[in-house]
Amino acid sequence: MPQILPFILCGGAGTRLWPLSREAYPKQFHRLTGPDTLFQQTCQRLSGPLFADLYVLSNHRHRFLVADQLEEIGTSAAKIVIEPEGRNTAPAACIAALIAADKQIIARAHAHGIKVYGATLTPYKGAHYFMPEGEQVREAVNQWIKTSGAFDGVVDFAPSVADKSDPTTFDTNYNLTDKLHPNDAGYQAMANAIDLGLLK
Repeated sequence: MPQILPFILCGGAGTRLWPLSREAYPKQFHRLTGPDTLFQQTCQRLSGPLFADLYVLSNHRHRFLVADQLEEIGTSAAKIVIEPEGRNTAPAACIAALIAADKQIIARAHAHGIKVYGATLTPYKGAHYFMPEGEQVREAVNQWIKTSGAFDGVVDFAPSVADKSDPTTFDTNYNLTDKLHPNDAGYQAMANAIDLGLLK
């Protein structure tokens, strides 16, 4: 039976229930309706046979609160994904959706005995649709690809073609004019980043 992949978006500016709630301790970490916090109650509702491993998306300020409160209720997250900075619901949901899609692809491939190798997303600052929020999503997803352990191996393409002085931008030696796609030298740099030992 297919399981639901629970992904809790757990950030916040702590402004809605001020002064009880504040930036360093937003409302979801308070015990407002019982012995458990709102965050803990949510985690407990997302456990059981209907649900796959729990994922939590949070930020640097709250990562220890998340871990401590999970430990208090005897629950663990498969992964606490740390976003570089808060970016409200839409980009955070995008991160969750991309990770969920990767996990589904990995599970389906593994069910057929197929290995899956993850590759980081290359820079795109300067491309016509670049947005700072999109860059933050790219960074968070790349961090997950590199640290989650979900893949059978990882190729870190991003630094192989990034400008050393601005890693959010393609190195001009490796890019066509669109700031998005590699040229022949860029493809060679990406090829050089692959550890052929992964493919044995």
